[in-house]
Amino acid sequence: MLIEQSRCTNGIPVKYRWMGSNLEKSSEESEEHAMARQFASNMANTQLHWGYLKFLNFNKYRIRTEIYLEKMFERMTSGGLRSGSEVVPIESAREKGLPMFEFRWHHSQRLLEGVQKEQIRHYDLEPVDMARVVFGVGMHLKDVREESEIAIRDRQNEEIQKAMEIAKRLDKSLKRDKTV
Repeated sequence: MLIEQSRCTNGIPVKYRWMGSNLEKSSEESEEHAMARQFASNMANTQLHWGYLKFLNFNKYRIRTEIYLEKMFERMTSGGLRSGSEVVPIESAREKGLPMFEFRWHHSQRLLEGVQKEQIRHYDLEPVDMARVVFGVGMHLKDVREESEIAIRDRQNEEIQKAMEIAKRLDKSLKRDKTV
């Protein structure tokens, strides 16, 4: 049995655990804040590398992005995201029995050259028998500029596949721990 709607949309607080890439976190820092800080830095470097961000605006962009991501994580952990527009089930994962959702966050950034609306994707696993917990298993900046729709979709599908691999290992581990 899979849940139909993400826990992050029902108004009830959840506990968040990041299980994706390594997270650098200080002892007094929340996981959500560490994620926002680290991903904002990664996004700033990516935008700089792609040529959409001027070095002069690097720190301002990073700080604004960190604040935006913190707000999104706060909404996520308080159950305040909107089903359908911000949160959708990942069908390819559901077909494999994994209760995974994609969070679609759109962020306007006037500091960027060209298209100033960013698309951020976050993937989570919501195990059925852990009703108040969500596990982050992937997050990336979706670049929709200058490429074909097919290339954009293929790159996002690669990110989803990476997140699904992490989710499969985690799901298997959680089920094994439950039987011990």
